[in-house]
Amino acid sequence: MHANIHAPTSRPSRDYILQMSASVPTIFVLDDDLYLAQGMARFLDRNGVAAQAFTQPKEFLNHARTHPVPVAIVDVWMPDASGLEVLTELRQMWPGTRIIMITGRDEYGVRDAAMSGGAFAFLSKPFDSDDFLQTVLDAFEAPPGSTHHAPN
Repeated sequence: MHANIHAPTSRPSRDYILQMSASVPTIFVLDDDLYLAQGMARFLDRNGVAAQAFTQPKEFLNHARTHPVPVAIVDVWMPDASGLEVLTELRQMWPGTRIIMITGRDEYGVRDAAMSGGAFAFLSKPFDSDDFLQTVLDAFEAPPGSTHHAPN
């Protein structure tokens, strides 16, 4: 006996996405500031989204080589590698990854470079926690490889 399964006709609700978080792979957070990386991961965990923090681009990329990356949050300015370099490498490994770029220095051209390089969204620090969470939820819900213009 086969069950009739229909594709949803409307956009999934936030509650539905959070209920599905047990089956959703971990989101990865990369920021060279340990406290910010851990803080974002804890915030996401408290809001039902499993998150793992990284502070070293090379460590994150090595991990990403063997672990699917559905959604990543990547800081633009880091001492060991630019977030734009991480964006490029990650998109080569996992073309469908939705990458949310974040920065404390929103310099001219960087936002355009990130978005044209395949970023899903670009947020300037400090960002509103509700906007941040909604952008993450939108990224999980979006088709692989899509882009989105988030607030900010």
